[in-house]
Amino acid sequence: KSKISLDWEYLVFITTFLLVQELDPSSWWKPYIDVYPKLVTSFPVFFTKDEKELLKGSPMYEQIDNEIGQIREEYEKIVKAVPEYAKFPFEAYLRHKVLVTSRIFFATVDDKTEHMMVPLADMFNHHYEKVGQTYWKYAKSEEAFTVRAQQDIPIGEPVHYSLTVDMRKLRPKA
Repeated sequence: KSKISLDWEYLVFITTFLLVQELDPSSWWKPYIDVYPKLVTSFPVFFTKDEKELLKGSPMYEQIDNEIGQIREEYEKIVKAVPEYAKFPFEAYLRHKVLVTSRIFFATVDDKTEHMMVPLADMFNHHYEKVGQTYWKYAKSEEAFTVRAQQDIPIGEPVHYSLTVDMRKLRPKA
């Protein structure tokens, strides 16, 4: 057993979990992983050299390389501590880490903030103008992550959520 210190360990754990699940054809998570975006080129860490050049002069320009460097350093720390981890190529680790980071939810479970992947909920559209259309929480009585509409959503219309506000303030008093 080896102990390593990593920033944002929960992201590393979830990323690793999904990397392992992706290799298991009988995994409960496999259908979810299979619908993950195959192309992640819209994330800055996957920009081409030409796309990145368009950001020259902005803070994002250097931030992209810093982000890739931090994730590579994290990956190398893991491989050094657990050599078997090298079976996951860095590119796969980077892809999953970015997808996890962009899809993770935070919810209170037993008075503790938990980080979780929520299949389907992470596919909702995010929209800053739709604040309050829905709210989410972990419902202990249902033992499930729940999403509730705060207003009528017409059939065929997309469901939106917002990460720009404290969801606890939007929850109805029950």
